[in-house]
Amino acid sequence: MSRADRADPGSGDGLAAVLEQATLATHHAAFEYADRCCAPDLATARADSWRLIHLLGALSDLTTALAAYTGDCPQRHELRSDDNVEPAQHLAHACRGWADVRHALDNAQNACREAYTSLSHLNAQPSWK
Repeated sequence: MSRADRADPGSGDGLAAVLEQATLATHHAAFEYADRCCAPDLATARADSWRLIHLLGALSDLTTALAAYTGDCPQRHELRSDDNVEPAQHLAHACRGWADVRHALDNAQNACREAYTSLSHLNAQPSWK
C-alpha cells in the first residue's frame, strides 16, 4: 500500500478510509443500540463487545506507532514551527498527548473486557411484558 493510499480517504483503501468507515459504522451502531425497537439481541451485544475489545487494542497499537513516529520526526524531517514555539516543544506536547490517548485506550479496553465478561454470564429469556 502506498503512502498516498494511506493518506487519501477517498481512495477507498488504506488506513484513512478504514478509520472513516469504522467511525461511521460505530455511530450507526450507537444509534441502533439507543433505539429500543432496533437494538440487537444480547448475543449480538456480547459479540460487539468482543469486537470492541479488539478495536480498542488495535487503536492503542496505532497510537503507539504514531507516538514513535512523532518522536522520530526530528531524525526524518527538518521541522519548523508556524508560531514562536520551538518544534521540540510541539513534539513533546504531541508525545504526551499520544501517551494520554494510549493510557485512555488501555483503560477503555479493560473496562470493555469487564463488561464483556459480565455479559457472558447472562442468558436472555423472552420477556412476558
